[in-house]
Amino acid sequence: MTPRPGVPVFAVATRAALVALPLLAVTAAGAAWRRGADRAAATARIEARQDAALQRIELAAAASLGPCGADALYLATSPLVRRWADRDDDDTRDAVTQDLIAFARVRGRYDQVRLLDPDGRTVVRVDAAAAGPVVVAAAAVRDEHARPYAAAVRTLPAGDVYVSRLDLDVEHGAIVQPPRPVLRLGAAVFDSGGARRGTVLIDALGAPLLDRLRQTSVAEPGQYWLVDDAGYWMLGPDPADEWGFVDPARAGVTVAARYPTLWSRLAAADGAPVRISIGAGEVAVTTVAPGELVIRDVAPAAGAHAAAAPARWHLIAFLPRAELDARVAAQTAPWWAIWTVSAGLIGIVTWLGSSLSLRRARARRAEAEAAAAIGALNDDLERRNAELARRTAELQASNQELEAFSYSVSHDLRAPLRAIDGLSQVLVDKHADGLGDVARGYLQRVRAAAQRMGLLIDDLLLLARSSRAELRPTTVDVTAMARAIAADLQATAPDRDVTWAIGDDLVADADPALLQVVLHNLLGNAWKYTSRRPRATIVVEAGDADDAATFVVRDDGAGFDMAYADKLFEPFERLHGQDEFAGNGVGLALVQRIVERHGGRIWAEGVVDRGATFTFTLGASPPPTRRHLPREAAA
Repeated sequence: MTPRPGVPVFAVATRAALVALPLLAVTAAGAAWRRGADRAAATARIEARQDAALQRIELAAAASLGPCGADALYLATSPLVRRWADRDDDDTRDAVTQDLIAFARVRGRYDQVRLLDPDGRTVVRVDAAAAGPVVVAAAAVRDEHARPYAAAVRTLPAGDVYVSRLDLDVEHGAIVQPPRPVLRLGAAVFDSGGARRGTVLIDALGAPLLDRLRQTSVAEPGQYWLVDDAGYWMLGPDPADEWGFVDPARAGVTVAARYPTLWSRLAAADGAPVRISIGAGEVAVTTVAPGELVIRDVAPAAGAHAAAAPARWHLIAFLPRAELDARVAAQTAPWWAIWTVSAGLIGIVTWLGSSLSLRRARARRAEAEAAAAIGALNDDLERRNAELARRTAELQASNQELEAFSYSVSHDLRAPLRAIDGLSQVLVDKHADGLGDVARGYLQRVRAAAQRMGLLIDDLLLLARSSRAELRPTTVDVTAMARAIAADLQATAPDRDVTWAIGDDLVADADPALLQVVLHNLLGNAWKYTSRRPRATIVVEAGDADDAATFVVRDDGAGFDMAYADKLFEPFERLHGQDEFAGNGVGLALVQRIVERHGGRIWAEGVVDRGATFTFTLGASPPPTRRHLPREAAA
């Protein structure tokens, strides 16, 4: 601003500088201090979210593995297996075979269930299949007795559970394709006289556990890994980094080789929680013992413990440095804007005050008024800062209370469920002579219901978190993602005849983790509701909308009555009974919330026994590429 005639510009500038510079220094120092405090608070909030995510992942692992140890002990001590141990004849073997088939059908989580003789050779083997459990012919059964896990189980005392490492399934000397992670659990079988007569082995599929870990961490910042005690990734930053202890070509791909500082710190911690800053980013680690998770749901009176279990698993939250800096900067940037505005105001006010004070005697009054105005601005700024800090603290406390409430509800509900499951097992184990077959069947139904309730609790938490997850949109290869999910589904039932028609070059701008949940639920539904077709077709293609990315998932399965279409996306509303198709009624509600968070919408069309079509859009993203689909496309 130009001073009035007769007032030297240099004098005005000098006077203004004498007044403005100290004020600018004070406001700059205050803004810098406040920015530093907010940076520390933002970092602490991110660390708290990482810790909470690791706790949820540990709970998910416990929920997935907890029933397995109890199942192994149940089979080893079941009345029919005990009868076989006392008298191995054709009738007894047939009865044991039917019992194992019924067990595999009810549980639904095991790839194989086997009964071995004292030398470790297979007596009965039941495999999962699309149409239900099947007995593998003796000629096709692989030789188990020389396997390390079979040898280890043969030496177990009564009540102990063997737990193998989580690795890839191998049949006849070759890795099963597509690769299928499994966790083997076993228990010894004794006859009524206490003599060792054989072992029971069950192969739990690892894919559901790994998928659940991915879903648990979709709403959190950074990457979440699962690493064994030798430093090999089982769930890592890239699929090419995983299972190095199985594939010789990746034998050197370990956390120790890539992040030596982190690995040396983990070794020194010896299982204690670790939080460390390395050049690549911030890392938080929780260490769990799989053996303890496996026997967690075994009734205390059983006195079981895990034997020959892998030493530890490391659950690692890794936040890259660039992502951390970007998140912190986004929360602290407003303070620089406030300081810039304050500096501009101070400069204008002091220039006017200096010009007027040199022009007239009343400049002192103008200068006092300017100082008062500055004081009022600073007071208002402080009041606003205090109000902002108070509201921030209230929001943080509210979020923490919400998280604490979620964990409390999950824990409080799990405890009675585990008690119901465990006490039912005790009745079967300790009072089998006083129970008839019908009573034992009822107890097994009680246990199955308690376990389904545990899965429902996990689905409720995932549904709540989907509304708060921070979107991290990027360009996603929808074709590759859909084909990977299809391969995982086909691996669970390789005998099913399903044609996967997945369009080429489908892309979208979306959060990749949340879009993974959408496709996993839609394709999983298509897979489930076509399970009764001798031949089925599942299609993923681009839609016809021109103003948004539109995708279609279509199948020729059970379908539904359009009169009830408005209930499809409501939580816990199901159009089919549990005796027809299993489920909790949460998947489509979760899909709708994620799609709407992307600014899109989803709708469904169906005809009973002629299939269903689900169409969804993703905001204003460019439409996906559309090409003519081949008649059959391998997933």
